[in-house]
Amino acid sequence: MGVRVRFAPSPTGLLHLGGARTALFNYLFASGHKGQCILRIEDTDQGRLVPGSKEGLEESLQWLGVQFHESPSKGGPYGPYIQSERLSLYQQYARELLNGGSGYPCFCGKERLQSLRQRGTTGYDRRCRKLSRRQANEEMSRGSPFTVRLKVPENEVVCVEDAVYGRVEIKSSTIEDQVLLKTDGFPTYHFACVVDDHCMEISHVLRGEEWLLSTAKHCLLYSSLGWKPPQFVHLPLLVSSTGEKLSKRLQGTSVLSYQERGFLAEAVAEFLCRLGWSGGGEREGRSLEELAANFSLSGISRSPATVDEGKLMSTNKRHFRRHLHDPESAAVLARKLAECVKTTLTVPHDSSSLAPEYLFQVLQLLEDRISLIPRVPIDAPYFWTPPSATKESIPSPDIAARLLEELSGRLQELTDFSQDCVAKELKGASVTLGVPHGVTMQVCRAAIVGQERSPGLAGVCSVLGKEQVLERFKLAAIAVR
Repeated sequence: MGVRVRFAPSPTGLLHLGGARTALFNYLFASGHKGQCILRIEDTDQGRLVPGSKEGLEESLQWLGVQFHESPSKGGPYGPYIQSERLSLYQQYARELLNGGSGYPCFCGKERLQSLRQRGTTGYDRRCRKLSRRQANEEMSRGSPFTVRLKVPENEVVCVEDAVYGRVEIKSSTIEDQVLLKTDGFPTYHFACVVDDHCMEISHVLRGEEWLLSTAKHCLLYSSLGWKPPQFVHLPLLVSSTGEKLSKRLQGTSVLSYQERGFLAEAVAEFLCRLGWSGGGEREGRSLEELAANFSLSGISRSPATVDEGKLMSTNKRHFRRHLHDPESAAVLARKLAECVKTTLTVPHDSSSLAPEYLFQVLQLLEDRISLIPRVPIDAPYFWTPPSATKESIPSPDIAARLLEELSGRLQELTDFSQDCVAKELKGASVTLGVPHGVTMQVCRAAIVGQERSPGLAGVCSVLGKEQVLERFKLAAIAVR
């Protein structure tokens, strides 16, 4: 059996960056070794389930480019791939642990356990562990509800062999006799994931560093059931720019939030792949296939990885440029921009300013200035709506009228409205009227874009076209009279 890995999220909310990074690392590792990557839904904690989360998780992963060989929707030879559909399997192995003496029934109810916590008792006091088999059987014959707990060995050292953190030793005295099977027949996370990883023949378990200490419990279960554990690979924590641990509770850390803000899927995926892994090389703008070819466990760091949105913006810009220079991808960007313009600005849907050719020109001109498509109509609305020209908004009103008249005449005569030709006439107007070129540009910028800063003004004019530029000069001239 070759490499088989799994990503096993709980459908309790949106997919956050940490979970997405784990999914991507699993996918890269499997792809690089021509293995299988499995999606398994861990829904045993029924009280925390959020309707629609499973579908949302799958959509987010698909958007990022993660492809699974086996999943709830695809099926596969090791299914079902939803834990709530595998209850009989967990109950079978719980009975094995009971019969073999590695597990025991616990009849302590919620009230007693709560009382222990209120008295300050750390963990379960193992009361039911002391029951004889006869006493336990009598309780069960009376129909008393019970959980199944793991009988953790006393005074031992549990060793976890991890590909990133090396050999980690945990004293068994610090491990509680964990519940494996609840009274409702559902397994706990720790029990279910061990059973599933074994039965699905998972070779490597890649997951967050926060699970490292819990892995000691898993090792005890593997030993109790006589199974060989997989290779454990714990990934470094993700932290915010302030050093705070990144979690789904932090607002704006879901994959969906980055998708809604307009980040490109390839950029988010590459950015996440580089968090805690140093094998991606210096060059950014790589595809998942390129990253998978270089992925190795030896490149994974132990140190927390900082989620720096500035770096994500930089990565997004590189991917944006790559898309812009590919005709098929550029057409997709143009369609996205059209949608954003419609939802942000009041523009007629049949307007020529929403034509793909026009939108492509806008994107080309803004190539060095934008990272996110939804920001374009917000930051550069002048490509679709003229600025509101007033006497106060036009600088140097005493000479603006003459300047606008001169410019209108010159541009009206142009048969070639290219950037170079427009730039030549802007300079010519300054010379003819004896006006500093800086003043000419200020007046033109106020009339055409209504902002102090913009891409090269001649380029903006060329994209807008002669008719639109002359109309804006006319409105500005009226305003300064």
